[in-house]
This record gives sequence, C-alpha cells and structure tokens, in this order.
Amino acid sequence: MNMRRCVLGLILCAATWGGSTVHAESLDSQYTWRNLSIGGGGYMTGIKIHHGNPDLIYLRTDVGGCYRYDRTLGRLVQLVTGVPYESCNLYGINGIALDPVDEQVVYVAAGKYPDRRPADVFQSQDQGRTWKPMHLDKRWGANYHPFRTGNLLEVNPHTRELWAGTLGDGLWRYTRGRWNKVATIPDGSFGRSADGGNRAEGPIAICFDSLDSRYVYVAVRGFGLYRSVDGGENFAQVGSIPADFYDLSLSKGGSRLFAAVNEKGIYRLDNCRQDTVWRNVSFEDDNLRVRTVTCSPHHEDWVISANAQANSLSRIFLSRDGGDSWTRLEGKAENIVTWHPSSYPGSAISQFAFDPRNPLKVYFTDWYSFYKTENILASPVRWDNKMAYGHEEMVPVTLASSPSGNSQGVLLYVGGADLSALQITDLDRYSSLPNIRSLSRSNLMQEVSDIACYEKDPDVVAFCGGQGWAMSRGGLAITTDGGKTLRMAPGYLPQWGGGKVAISGVDSLNLVVVTPDGVRYTVDGGETFQESALQQKEGYIRSGIFQYVNPLCSDKVNGRYYLYNRNTGAFLVSEDKGAHFVERSVLPVAKDERKLMITTPPGQANHLFAALGSQGLYFSSEAGASWTKVEFFTHASLIAIGKEAPGEDYPALYVWGKTRELAAYRFYRSIDGGKRWDLVNEQPQAGNETQVMCADRNTFGRFYVGTNGTGVFIAELK
Repeated sequence: MNMRRCVLGLILCAATWGGSTVHAESLDSQYTWRNLSIGGGGYMTGIKIHHGNPDLIYLRTDVGGCYRYDRTLGRLVQLVTGVPYESCNLYGINGIALDPVDEQVVYVAAGKYPDRRPADVFQSQDQGRTWKPMHLDKRWGANYHPFRTGNLLEVNPHTRELWAGTLGDGLWRYTRGRWNKVATIPDGSFGRSADGGNRAEGPIAICFDSLDSRYVYVAVRGFGLYRSVDGGENFAQVGSIPADFYDLSLSKGGSRLFAAVNEKGIYRLDNCRQDTVWRNVSFEDDNLRVRTVTCSPHHEDWVISANAQANSLSRIFLSRDGGDSWTRLEGKAENIVTWHPSSYPGSAISQFAFDPRNPLKVYFTDWYSFYKTENILASPVRWDNKMAYGHEEMVPVTLASSPSGNSQGVLLYVGGADLSALQITDLDRYSSLPNIRSLSRSNLMQEVSDIACYEKDPDVVAFCGGQGWAMSRGGLAITTDGGKTLRMAPGYLPQWGGGKVAISGVDSLNLVVVTPDGVRYTVDGGETFQESALQQKEGYIRSGIFQYVNPLCSDKVNGRYYLYNRNTGAFLVSEDKGAHFVERSVLPVAKDERKLMITTPPGQANHLFAALGSQGLYFSSEAGASWTKVEFFTHASLIAIGKEAPGEDYPALYVWGKTRELAAYRFYRSIDGGKRWDLVNEQPQAGNETQVMCADRNTFGRFYVGTNGTGVFIAELK
C-alpha cells in the first residue's frame, strides 16, 4: 500500500553449498511485475462514489485490498501495494470514507481479522496513490463474517471529522489530530458463538443526517440502534429492533432510517429524528438474508435491497414508496469474464450505490465482481461489469506451468478456492476456455487443490479437488486432450476428500494421490485405485482447501515417486508405481509449517528439492538417499523450477525465502543449479500474502506467484 517503503542497495552475501561460494546480487531493475488477467472474483464488500464526482468510485474487498476506478484507463486500479508479507492483514479493507469537500482525500480501515496485526486507519491525500497511517490501531474484520459489510468508516459532512466503528473497541472520532472514543456507544466483542460461528459485535454502520448536523445514527451489532441529537456528543438506544445488523441508510430528507437485519429483513424508523418505533417493511421472499439497504440521494421514497444468497440477480427489490411496497426486478447480466458461470452475477450482494447525478444509474457489489445499470426501471434491468476490469481477487492454492506443446495453447493452470481451476492461454486476456468445474460437470471440482501435468505429453493433466472449503468430499478429473474435455476418475471415492496428485514421469496412466487419510495409486488412469503400502498413513497433508503443503512429487525422468511426512520428517520413495513407499532418509520435521513442498526438476533424474519453511532448503542428487542443506537460506517456503537460462543446461530455480542478510521474505533466482542465488525483488512484491509459486516452463526468467486474495502475479524480465 506504499504504507511502508524500504530501499535496499545491492546485497552481497555468501554461503557455501558443496564447497562453492554463493553471491546474491540484485536483479530488481531487470524484472517487471503485473497481475495475470484472470477476472478472478472475490468478495467486493462495499462501494463509495464521491457525491460531487460520479467518476470517482472506490471499491473495497474482504482480502484483496481496495480499488479506484480510473476512467482514463478504463479499469480498476489496485490501491494496496508494496505491503510486506508480515503486514498482509492490511489487505482486508473493512471501510472506505470520502472527504465531502476535497476529492483527493480518502480513508480506509484496514484489517482482515480482529485477532491479527497490524490494523489501522489510513489516509490518502492523492486518491489512494500513497497512504499514511492515522494510528488508531484497533480491530477490524474485513474477512470476519458477519462484520464485512456496512459503513463503519464515515466522514461527518458538517464538520469533516472522520468517524470509525471498530470490532470490539467501540466508536471513535478523529478531531484536531487525535482520536477520541465515544463513551455512549457499546464496545462490542468478537469470538466464537455458541453455534460455532463468529461472534462479531460493534458499530458496523454510521449515518449522518445531511440536512441537520445534530442527528447521527449508529447501528451496533449485538446491541441495537443508537441516535445522537447533539452532533455525536451523546447517544441513546432507539426502540427495540433485532441487532444482527448489516447495513444502515437514511432517506434523502433525513426523515426515514432503514436497517438491514440478517434473516429478519428491512426495518424502518419513521420520523427518525424523534420517534422510537420500528416497522418491519421487508420485501416478500423465501429468504430474508439481506446484507444491504440503500436510499436514493435523488428521491425521498426510493430504497433498494436484495436477497443475499447466491444467484440473486432476479431477487433485487426496489421500493418507490419508502418500503411500503416493493417491486422485484428481473435482471440480466453482461459479464466481461466469459468463464464465470451464469450463477455468479448477483450472488451475495453486499452493497448498492446510486449515481450521484443520474437517478436511474445504480451499482452493486457482490461475491465475484461489481455491476452497474444505466436504468434501474428497465424491464428487464440490464447489468454489466465492464468497469470491473482489473479486479483480480482470486485465492490460488496451486499453479502449474504446462510443458510446451499443449494442443489448446495452455500456458498456465490456476487452481484455487471457489473458482475451481482455469486454463490460461493468454497472460493479458481473460481465458476464453471454460473453468474445470464447468468442464467436469461436477461439484467435486468446486475447489481445486492440486494440478499435475504429464511430462511427456502436455495434453494429459490431472486436477484434484473437492466440494466446499472443507473438501470432505473430493474428486479427481483427468484430461487427455489438453483440456477440451474432462472425465472424473471413477476409482477416486468422494469420501477421501481433496488432496494432492502426481503423474508418473514415464506412464500417463499411473498416478498417486495423497489425501488426509492416506496415499493411493492407480495404474489404469483412475479407473481403480489401491492403497499404497507404507508404515504411516497420516502426516502428509491436512484437510481443507486453504493449506499450502505439497509433500508429493514424481521424478520427471523415471518412474519414482517421492513423499515427505511433515510429522516425522521421514522421506519415502516408491519404485513400483506407488504400490509401496519405503523410508530412504530423514529430513527435519516441519509439522507446524504453513507452507512447504518437495519438487523435482525436468531432465534431471534423481534430483530433488525440499523447501521446508523455517527449516530451510534442501537438495538431493541421489533420489533422497542423502541431502545437502542450502545454507544461503534461513527460510525457504516455496520453490519453483522453470526454463533454463540461455547457455545453461540446468533449469532455473526460484525460491521465496529469507536469508541471514535479509530477514524478510523475498524472491531469489539461481541459473546454475543452486550454486549462486540472486535477489529478484528489493521491495515487497506480489500482493497479499504469497501462497504458491511456479515458474514458466517455456520462457526463461518468468515465474508466477499466487496470493491470498490479489490473484496471480507475473514476474518476468524486461
């Protein structure tokens, strides 16, 4: 976010591996970074439009930073950049506020989770190009359902004071350069609820009466609605209303206040400056999970809301009589991302916004994108997300670069949470190929946890995945024609859950899968599976999509399989297609590491690398019989292997790790098999929380980094 800048000079350091000296020099000036064009949707949780400039639009997300629409570029511009890995909590934006007078000034409340740090309110005086902290240092929950929506950060239009609601720390006002707590607003709290969900209490939405500075309204989750009649000096609770708030909105003239209450619908407070009696004015629908309600700034009686479940494009409701009656709007979507399923537009709508000048132009944000219509009264209402180009909020958990020769021209496979897996043929355009879930016609490919390419035929690819984030039900999909068609492997039983997969280096019908309850192999392309014989069935991977551990790989030259047990450190080898795994050596135990992996380079039989997080990087040239620690790294969490450099005969190596001289995560490259390592990036790069990495098999110097909410980044030579 340019919240913290650091400038490093040329780094020279040394370590030994096999008796040779290793120097690290900076390649920073040789590399460029950019987002891969996925169209990857993640939850856009809010939208703000400056009341004096309809082209000044900001959008916030749960884990993917925030954006400003740039009309000149015709795309969204990410405003959170350059944040170190250790500060990734700042990529969750729980609120945006705009100065009503100065169009350059914007504020954000940054914090993904209330139990993590750092978290703060930041101010920008140049529309989000640079930021400075305001040192509130309280808790937010941009990705802590149900505290993600609402408007907890607002600027008082009369005084230009900034107000901030927090998760568990009450309401704060920024006055004369300091924060002051509002004593008459409850603090709230957070934690686990009795039913196992999140307990999230606190000021979630703030409304100022634009015509009368005395009146301020605050919805406090878990407590009730609070009103001030003296400009915010004192607050008192107003009437009785269910307190599971999501949103709050005040009518144009300030006479009616509307509250969106989860599973209860829409409530209205008439004559809200004085009265205390709430009315339920919900639209009629079979599900009242509403996350937003928005009053028009043009018409006193216009209000819009929606059902907040999936595929709700035709469950948007407009009232033109202040909520006394509602019209269900039929909608159609024009989606610029062709691989998105038709169920995406309108899913879990989080917020609406009326254009400040055109009363018929309306926007909404949802789980996957944001949409606008030029005419909310049309039949049907036509929505499009043409302005969403640049929104790259996918959460990849696996990447695979295709060897050359894929018949569909696939360069890269991207698998992850919610969006299944994508086949990328052009790094700068959205994929025109269907995603893997659509091709498989199976919900067992809703999440894709691993992808394996067959070295001798790039048209053979296996995708392992599951249903839902827990992936308690899993599946294996295989293509033999480059991704034109897919078949689900009938021998893979859903109760195994999701896992990791490897394909033999010499036999496309021989695959090994590892799941939380064991290891299995097939010799007939997935028609049948048998359990592998090994001493310990557990300790390889854990359940769920959000785990970045890959303890399985195959030798790309011969038929061996390799397996690492993170609980015991045992390194095992199979010489018989996965039927038996025998312990060959012992590596350090990495039981609590969030990221680790073993991998093999193409064209190098018996060569192995093990990146074991804080345990470091290890190399073997003897199929794991012995290992050498690469002393250059103190931490090595990810390693990727790509095309060799010109004039070199060993594949290029890329590591994300730390060294003794630079105790912060950075990317490093070696072109000589690991004897020399060079620093790729001096500044933090690659968005929110680096999770996975792979290197391009066809272009030297290019590698890909998957992040926790800002999509996939491409690093390549200029």
